[in-house]
Amino acid sequence: MLTVEKAVLQIMDGTSDLCVISQKEMDLNDPETRGFLEKHMGRILTDPAGREGQFWNDSGFAATMQRYNIGEIPFVEFAGVVGSACYESFRQLDKAEGADLVLAQFNQDGRSLIALMLLGHKSAYTHQALTEDGALSNQLLRHQAILPGPGQKLDSWAVADPFSFEVRFAEKRRRSNNQDFELLRQAVLQCDAAPSTRETVKAVQQIAVELAAEQGADPVQAVQAATRVKASLAQQGQTEETFAPLEAAREVFGELEDPEPVLKEFEERVRQAGLPAQVKVEPTYAAKTARTHKIKTDTGIELTVPAEYFENPEYIQFLNNPDGTLSIQLNHIGSIENK
Repeated sequence: MLTVEKAVLQIMDGTSDLCVISQKEMDLNDPETRGFLEKHMGRILTDPAGREGQFWNDSGFAATMQRYNIGEIPFVEFAGVVGSACYESFRQLDKAEGADLVLAQFNQDGRSLIALMLLGHKSAYTHQALTEDGALSNQLLRHQAILPGPGQKLDSWAVADPFSFEVRFAEKRRRSNNQDFELLRQAVLQCDAAPSTRETVKAVQQIAVELAAEQGADPVQAVQAATRVKASLAQQGQTEETFAPLEAAREVFGELEDPEPVLKEFEERVRQAGLPAQVKVEPTYAAKTARTHKIKTDTGIELTVPAEYFENPEYIQFLNNPDGTLSIQLNHIGSIENK
């Protein structure tokens, strides 16, 4: 169960060089406010784009969080320090943008955590009724700072444990001084980061495909190596709630006559790619990711195939043509719908 305990909202508009630091906490007795925050927090906790981080020794965020945690400063002051640091980073961006920053303390299943959410501003239109010369006139009004709704995904967020100092975050890349800039990681949280679950799975699939091809696999068998990585993801996600690349490699190459040399090479490439030995994975994400597999041909045709059909010739067959090209044959089709 997730419950928001405290929250502070800071307004940061880089387009007009405006920063409004709140001196009071948000009213969590308002069900709309509480519902908005808790829905967004529920989504970020299961976001597969999240990366595990390690705070730098001189991280200002970690130091301020520690001061709050031991009761040295109130939550509003903690939020003010974070808000000011975030806004200073906003001012360094090559392209000005606006966002609201929410810093919140919440409890999930008895565990107290700190959430940081950047709610990017979007423009949108609504109506307004005006009276001109005694006559009613309905016109359009453009709002410049519309926040993402509870059902929308946030692209920049962080969750930190104030006791263990574990941190997990995700963010979109920004530009500062004509260089890529990770605003949250580099300037606000000040931490290192490991690849996310999504990045890890994608990299493992690529390594598996490359190794399969090097072992003499044809293009179809190489693609099947990627589907077996997904199958391993689903299995590990359901039983362990983690994903271990080497365990996936055993699923892919375990049937070889002598798999050990390939597994050692796989492990070395995983190390060279900077991938972790294992990453946390939400069971729902693992199951959803492994449900289908997408392939794209050099002719521009794309297919989405249910995972259980991919290696079943009763439903799909990959045929080698005399001229060296491939054909894909779909079987037992009862009907076709236009989408």
